[in-house]
Amino acid sequence: MTTVWRWSGDGVVALHFAYLAYLLVGGFVAWRWPKTIVPHALAALWAAHPLLVESVVWLTDLKRLLASAAVLAGALLWEDVLERGRARDAILAVVALAVGLASHPLALALAAFVLLRTIVADAPALRARGARGGLAAMALLVALYVPLGVLLSGGIDSSVVTALAVRASSETVKTFSISFAESSFDESQYARAVAKFLGTDHHEERFNASLAANLVSEIGAWMDEPISDPSVVPTYLLSRFTRKHVTVALGGDGGDEIFAGYPMYFGHHMARAYLSLPKFLRRGLVEPLVNLLPVKTKNLSFDYRARRFITASHYDDVARHHVWFGSFTPDDTEQLLTEDVKHVSESDIYRDARRLFAECDSNNMTECMQSLDTQFYLAEDILTKVDRSSMAVSLEVRAPYIDPRVAEFAASLPASYKLHGYTSKYILKKAAKGLVPPFVWRRGKKGFGVPFAKWLKSELRPLAHDLLSPERLGRSGIFNPAYVAKLQDEHERGVANHRKLLWTLLSFELWRESFVETPKRIETSVTAS
Repeated sequence: MTTVWRWSGDGVVALHFAYLAYLLVGGFVAWRWPKTIVPHALAALWAAHPLLVESVVWLTDLKRLLASAAVLAGALLWEDVLERGRARDAILAVVALAVGLASHPLALALAAFVLLRTIVADAPALRARGARGGLAAMALLVALYVPLGVLLSGGIDSSVVTALAVRASSETVKTFSISFAESSFDESQYARAVAKFLGTDHHEERFNASLAANLVSEIGAWMDEPISDPSVVPTYLLSRFTRKHVTVALGGDGGDEIFAGYPMYFGHHMARAYLSLPKFLRRGLVEPLVNLLPVKTKNLSFDYRARRFITASHYDDVARHHVWFGSFTPDDTEQLLTEDVKHVSESDIYRDARRLFAECDSNNMTECMQSLDTQFYLAEDILTKVDRSSMAVSLEVRAPYIDPRVAEFAASLPASYKLHGYTSKYILKKAAKGLVPPFVWRRGKKGFGVPFAKWLKSELRPLAHDLLSPERLGRSGIFNPAYVAKLQDEHERGVANHRKLLWTLLSFELWRESFVETPKRIETSVTAS
């Protein structure tokens, strides 16, 4: 399952101490000051062969003594750094202590000591270098989980995780990605380029419409609940493919939420600018022109993004944000649900989101939306999707970005370090320079898109018409059959792109077939016999 990592055990503590000592002493300090060569040599030796030393002292207290001495040497040397005015890299020590060593009492004391000295010494300079601390934290997280695999898309989140795994591993790291025949959805060339740059053992599998049709018919059995994210299908394929090689894999999930990577964050600024235009210009000129744009089925095509932007702009901040993410708008829902369902349903589907948004203790819109996305989209969509897909094939996927200590560090940074003008993940991209190829941090966000818009007109059309037939929907009494038929007709004629809406309905019906209709038929059969 997708997990947040916790650390325990003396062996883990000792290894963390060793790695921290290497970072503090070997990486930044000792080469500048000759008088520190002795503790540097000792700490570097400990860091270079932690498993060898652990195997010798595993059953004794010597391990704790050596580990504590190594960290103490690092802290004392860092004190020397601060006194000499070279505090710009001290944040690395703070984060490394907090991430790797929180389970050890000495580490907690040293972390408080170094943090206090850091703040007093040169807080502004340290803040400017803070991103390196986040990467050091993730390096510690991946260090104990190799050999393993990494789910590599070629985007910045998974590429940084891969780079840190390569640095931490003594063996060749395996990476895995999915390719598409449709070029606008295919990122495999970027994943291959990153894998080549980092020297990983890269594996790739092709995802096409025929394979999608087979996989879609399987997912209802293990979803447990309806999942409206269409990327659940390629995630399942990627997990099944990856499981042939490894049992544990790392992913880049959470990076968008903690470093403000979604385009919707900047979209709110655009929406406010758009709403400042006179209403007659918006309703009389802009919106009619947008509606005249030809309908495309490419990934994040301009016409799709423009229509979605215009539609969402009619709602308040919370509703707008979730309309950009989701499928059915509140107005769509009014037409979709039957009167019986609406009578017993909550009229405001964003009530909980509005409550959490009101409770946000930040005055910054982006930070409040990040908080919402962490609690809703990340928890209820992304992690759920990955958990269901991977555990269906007994693969364990872990997400370093959502370790509490990494996420708390990111949350402590100013909002402008994440969304800087229109540049998302600003500080992560700065920190990634040198770790990954330049194109990774220069590219815009792509997302794990799936060409369902096209496939719903071809290979998936029979399945969609079967599960969304008027007779079937009429028996369930949940959705308005005439409205669903209208969505299918408009999509297939190419006058609208309803891929998100239709996949949401298809996903629900796949789940209902497995968890409601099939058990009901079995019960009826048993009762009759």
